Amino acid sequence: MQTIEERYKKLADIFHSPEIRAFKKRNLTEENFQKIISIKNKYKNKRCFIVGSSPSLNLLDLTKLNNEYTFTVNRGYMLKEKGLCHSNFHVISDESTFKDADSKYKNLLNYSDYLFCYGGMEPPVDMETIYFDFLSYKWSNGVSFCNDLCRPLISYQSVIHFAIQIAYYLGFNKIYILGVDLDFAKNKGHAYIQTKGEEERQSNHSIKQAKTMLWGIERCGEWLKENNTELLNASPKGVVDCIKRVAYEDLF
Repeated sequence: MQTIEERYKKLADIFHSPEIRAFKKRNLTEENFQKIISIKNKYKNKRCFIVGSSPSLNLLDLTKLNNEYTFTVNRGYMLKEKGLCHSNFHVISDESTFKDADSKYKNLLNYSDYLFCYGGMEPPVDMETIYFDFLSYKWSNGVSFCNDLCRPLISYQSVIHFAIQIAYYLGFNKIYILGVDLDFAKNKGHAYIQTKGEEERQSNHSIKQAKTMLWGIERCGEWLKENNTELLNASPKGVVDCIKRVAYEDLF
């Protein structure tokens, strides 16, 4: 049976030249791995909130999160307008999110403490950055969750799954997701004003991959439960019923 690394290399050999493979791994340096090792379990037994961008966030008082550990993703810095003044961690894996003409990604610099970024891209701002690699679940040889940030994280077509795996690596044992509704076909858009690129990506990607994203959350939840960690849904709407749903207001 092939290991994850062997399958990953086989896929890379099929689709990429040695030069492209090297370029995509250019930030996965020994220095970067030492940074990763230094933060393992740094927040052991604490809780955190992974905040997506679904319109249901507009139903919540996000100021309640300002004294919590929070993850934002993509253009999550826009949530400052909604009351989330700061996030501890920001995760991006698709450079399209900051190449949109009106992305305003420079605002991230004074918004988040740490940036977790796919190793195959250059970060949009000059800030403390930790790089990660990822591997599609289709090529993971049955592995549903990666508990080591030095290895490729498992991809289920959404940056939210990367944030969940990173949160576990950091030691959080109670992980809440909100603004992750996955009902794009019924409730399009974002909690904030979206760019034209975001609108196109939601139509061309998110709607088509919603079932895979939902399945990925279920698999992450199952793995975490087996490893004494809770994954909970604090969104007031949406279709993510594969993990336990909790009332946001009752958490504070």
